[in-house]
Amino acid sequence: MRVDPITEIFFEVFVEKMRFLENEWRLARREDKSEYMFADLIYFDEETDNAIIFYFELRDNTVILYMQNRKTRRPDVFPPEAFPEAWRDISDPLLDLSLRLPFRKEYREFFNKSRLKFFNELQDRAIMQRDLEAARASLEIQAEFYVYLLRKYQQDILSIVKGKTR
Repeated sequence: MRVDPITEIFFEVFVEKMRFLENEWRLARREDKSEYMFADLIYFDEETDNAIIFYFELRDNTVILYMQNRKTRRPDVFPPEAFPEAWRDISDPLLDLSLRLPFRKEYREFFNKSRLKFFNELQDRAIMQRDLEAARASLEIQAEFYVYLLRKYQQDILSIVKGKTR
């Protein structure tokens, strides 16, 4: 199977930056590489099957964080409040927490205007010119944001991931 070089960079960067999920949080890692435009890097608790999933979309050089039990089927429609009937029967505390995290607020706090401008320029070069160095740099910035977010909400996340709800 031939995997795109930028997808390989995604795995290199995120496995390195997220090493604490294995070493400190004691989560198992699984990589799903694809010949297509996406890939998953999954960290999960082997006992509870709760997972932190980094979904990589090659077309946009974008990483999306999902947190949920691996058995939970997420509806294809979003946001939940716009499609309550599709989300009504889902009972997953980790997914609930994930949906409650203030991503936009944290994103604004993490990225000042100049850093956001630099990040957007890197993204443009990575996507439009297939610039591997720009792709690596933008993936490193995305990984740093997710490390910041996971560390900030570590106590809440771990209490659910490890099955120790308060």
